[in-house]
Amino acid sequence: MGTHVIEIVGGIGEPGFVPLTMGKESPTLSIGRRAQWKVEGAGILDIHAYAYYDGQALFLQSADANNAACVDGFPVGTSWTEVRPPCTIELGGARLEYREEDSSDAVSYTHLRAHETVLD
Repeated sequence: MGTHVIEIVGGIGEPGFVPLTMGKESPTLSIGRRAQWKVEGAGILDIHAYAYYDGQALFLQSADANNAACVDGFPVGTSWTEVRPPCTIELGGARLEYREEDSSDAVSYTHLRAHETVLD
């Protein structure tokens, strides 16, 4: 239980996933069409949401309450909200999966991502 990952599973973006390491804080990350993490899909705003990982937990907040990000179907407001894995984060028509990554699978996962073909 050392690494978590947020991966795009519906929609397109660059990079395809963001790794999060337990004990290592990650700076606030904007997510959207013109954000730090560029994710595209129907209904996604230029900046749709923000994510922050404090080294232990992931927090999410919507940039616009009228176009809220959803976690497992429940809207996330404009205040920081803790998100627990495994879950699906929806931004408009895009879907992200937040889950733990088993350290024994890390090499295989990286290899798969490098050779993956996205089918929709």
